[in-house]
Amino acid sequence: MNLRVGDRVLIVTDTASDDEVGRLMFEAALERGADAIWSRVRARTTNGEQLPEPLVAALARADLAALVTSWSATHSPGVIAAVEAGVRVLSMPGVRSDMLGRGALTADYGAVRELTERWGEHFARGSRVRVTTHAGTDLTADLGGWSRRPFLDDGSLPRGVGGVGNMPAGEVAVAPIEGTAAGRIITDLTISTTPSPLKVPVTIDVEEGRVVAVRGAEEAKQFEAALEKHGESSRLVAEIALGTNPNALHIGVVIEDEKCLGTGHVGFGHAVGLGGLNTSTIHADAIFGAVTLTIDGIELVRDGTVVPTGLRRESLGDMAGIGGRFQVGPAKTEVHDGALFAAWQDVRGRERLAQVGDEAASIAAAALLQRGRLEAAPGTEEAMILDLLHHYAVIRPVSSR
Repeated sequence: MNLRVGDRVLIVTDTASDDEVGRLMFEAALERGADAIWSRVRARTTNGEQLPEPLVAALARADLAALVTSWSATHSPGVIAAVEAGVRVLSMPGVRSDMLGRGALTADYGAVRELTERWGEHFARGSRVRVTTHAGTDLTADLGGWSRRPFLDDGSLPRGVGGVGNMPAGEVAVAPIEGTAAGRIITDLTISTTPSPLKVPVTIDVEEGRVVAVRGAEEAKQFEAALEKHGESSRLVAEIALGTNPNALHIGVVIEDEKCLGTGHVGFGHAVGLGGLNTSTIHADAIFGAVTLTIDGIELVRDGTVVPTGLRRESLGDMAGIGGRFQVGPAKTEVHDGALFAAWQDVRGRERLAQVGDEAASIAAAALLQRGRLEAAPGTEEAMILDLLHHYAVIRPVSSR
C-alpha cells in the first residue's frame, strides 16, 4: 500500500469479523508512522450495505481505508463516493487470521500482477467473451472493444489514484455491455449469498443480461431470496471475471475463492465500480471451477489451465493485412528501445502500457508510425502493420474498410 509517515489510515472491523486481522493491521500501520484509527461496527448482512454515517464521513477524509468486514462494503454508496474523491480502499471481506500465512496471501504478487495485466489487455480491447465449463456453464456477452475498462485487482493500490483493491488479490474483471449477456451459469464452488462452500450447484439462467431463473437446493433459494429483496437491479449481470492467483485456495470464502487461478465468476447487481452503468443495493458473485474463457476467439484459460496463446504477443503474420487509409486514433503511444507501446487505462484510471505486438512487430509499428504513412494496399507488410496498430486503437480507419 506504500504507506508514508502521517498517512490517515482507517481500519474497520465488525461484530462478526476477525478482530485479530484488524489489530495486526492497526499495529503495522502505527509501526510505519501512519495516523491510524481502528473502528469496530455492527455487522451488516448483505454485500453492498452502507457503513454507519459517521464512518462514511471519516472514510472520505482518509488516505487509505482497510475494510476487514464480514460483509463486502466495496459497492456501498459511501465507499464509491470516497473512491471517486481519491481515497484508496482495501476491501477484505471475510478475511480471517488463519488465512494470513497460507493460500492467496502468500502468492508472488509480481507474478500475479503480470498475469492480471496481460489478461486485462484482452478484456479491455475485446468485443465478445464466452465462458464455459464441463459442468454446463455457457455464457456469452459483449465487452465493447475498448469502450469498457476492466477492473484489475493485482495487489497494488498506487498513490495518487483512488480505487478499490482486495487483499488477497488476483482477479481481472469487466462489466459486460448491459443487456448482452445470455446463457447459463452453473456455480459449483461458492456463491456470495451462502457463507460456506456450496453443497449443491446453483444453476442461473440469463437472458438479455438479466437473471430469469434460479434452480438448485437451499443455496439457490438463498440466492433467489437476495435478488427478490434487492429488486430488479440486482438481476443484471454486472461482472465477468477470472481468478489470477495460483496460491488461492477454495475455502468457501468469496474473497479467496474468486481469486483462484482456473476459476471464473459472474457478478450480479451493482456494476459501477467495475465500469458498468447499473446501480444496485447488492453485488453477488457466483464462482465456478475449471473454466474455459475465450475473448474474440483467443483462449485465455482452458479447463482451468492457462493457455500460452493468450499470453503471447501478436506477430505480423497473425494480421490479415486488409489495408486501407487510417488516421491517428485515441491511444497514446510511447517508444522504448525502438519498440512501440500503447497506453490504456483500467477502471481506476491507472495507466498501463501494452507492447504493440511481439518485439519485431512493435519495432516495425514504431517505424511506420514515425514515417506517418497510414495507407497501404491489401496484403502488403505495411497493411499488416496497420492492422496491428488498429488492433491496439493506435489508429482508426478514415473510411469503411
